Amino acid sequence: MKGKLIFILFITLSFSDLFSQIRITEVMYNPTSPAKEWFEIYNSGPENINLQYWTWRDGSQSGTLRTITIRNLILHSNEYAVVCEDSVNLKQNFPGISGIILQSYGWSDINNSGYESEILYNFHIQLQMQD
Repeated sequence: MKGKLIFILFITLSFSDLFSQIRITEVMYNPTSPAKEWFEIYNSGPENINLQYWTWRDGSQSGTLRTITIRNLILHSNEYAVVCEDSVNLKQNFPGISGIILQSYGWSDINNSGYESEILYNFHIQLQMQD
């Protein structure tokens, strides 16, 4: 019986580590006009992650999922990407941002009042950042 419990615990920890590699590391909400909102994600794990069909939503909204990308796009280990409403606007207003810039398919304004969260979805897996 002891051996089965350890095996199940090992599987759970292994899957938990894999799914928690992608993190929201920065959120630009309510920027000064003409800049627009964006958020940054980071792959903190050892494995490369395909962001194809990943979605996100603002935690204050009910069920409005927005697609990050439909492209087959790999976020390598220790690599960042910026998800934004308007990539041209982002490059004009934040010229120091480089690397992967992804213009989300649809955008939900990030609620700028009180406690809220931004949520990433990889099919059936939910990752969340609260601010």
